[in-house]
Amino acid sequence: MKITAVSEVTSGPNPHDRDAWLIYSNNHAITGEISQNPGATI
Repeated sequence: MKITAVSEVTSGPNPHDRDAWLIYSNNHAITGEISQNPGATI
């Protein structure tokens, strides 16, 4: 198991032009967080 300190993850580029943090990724699953303003859509 890999433990990730979310506070140390930096936002990376994405096709939606939003702040996005890739928390975990392997061949079977991806976990991330996307920041979005109220009323905005993807």
